[in-house]
Amino acid sequence: MRIAFILIGDSTLVIRCADHLLSRGHAITAIASRNRQIASWCAGSGTLFIDRDAGPLDQALGALTCDILLSVANLEVLPAAALRAARYMALNFHDGPLPDLGGLNAPVWALLEGRRTHAVTWHEMTPSVDAGRVAEVEPIAIAADETTFSLNAKCYEAGLTTFERLLTGLEGGTLNLRDQSGEPRLLRRSDRPANFGLIDPGQPTETIVRLVNALDHGPYWNPVTAAKLLVGSDVVLVRSAEALAGAAPTAPAGTILARERDAIVVATGDGAVRLDGLIYADGRPVDVTATTTCLPGASVSPPTSLPRDRLDTAGRASAGSEYALLRKWAAA
Repeated sequence: MRIAFILIGDSTLVIRCADHLLSRGHAITAIASRNRQIASWCAGSGTLFIDRDAGPLDQALGALTCDILLSVANLEVLPAAALRAARYMALNFHDGPLPDLGGLNAPVWALLEGRRTHAVTWHEMTPSVDAGRVAEVEPIAIAADETTFSLNAKCYEAGLTTFERLLTGLEGGTLNLRDQSGEPRLLRRSDRPANFGLIDPGQPTETIVRLVNALDHGPYWNPVTAAKLLVGSDVVLVRSAEALAGAAPTAPAGTILARERDAIVVATGDGAVRLDGLIYADGRPVDVTATTTCLPGASVSPPTSLPRDRLDTAGRASAGSEYALLRKWAAA
């Protein structure tokens, strides 16, 4: 059975899914995206490309119709008119388990909460975000040293695995849609970790490492915030953290115990942690050996040294403009 699809999304996962559709003899009516790589793929394959920056999506789709609309790693709520373009149904790929991690940045929150398992979900799209019936789920084990960068990679691969099963179900008319069960939770773009990612050295080492790992997006855009330290009067970003095995508290939490060229060892609430890849907010690396504020015996400041409500308010307030600014920079 030949099925006609419209795809919407900005991840290269869209391309992988589109390749799979064409290899199975299906039709792609159009792909709507902001991703230039996806635009190039469309040009090469003769597929209609809709630039989402060119105007409202419902107007761009116009009179286009399809059997199935696929929303793949799409970070924006689709207008109702877009959903109506699908004669049969609209399906969304979500990078988290439903209903307890709906919305945005699910891998980040899975790590922040210390979860040991995660999942990806394909579900039916309805006017309510991430609330439709579930079609496919793939569980994912979370490693002890997992970062959001590595967990996102696992979600990407699981998305392909589940897409093959989803397509088989659509082709054979055997897709098993089932209602979500459990308490729904919707993560919003404005949700940020406490203290806007500022590390509290008084917390257990495991908690600090978990925070840094959860905010590590590797070379990709970080849509939440970076882990950071307050060192003297400087805010310093932290790229990675490592618990020092067997370390027992030998000094008050926050005390710098040792320093390396771009790393410091800091006493925590229950031991010590090495914080690596220190950079200033403007991207300059911190030369720890040349900075007097990083001398052993000095201290990093806890979040309590700043008004917490101001940190959290600033974090939420920045969310409204970040995505729009990123799109402008990408188009420049």
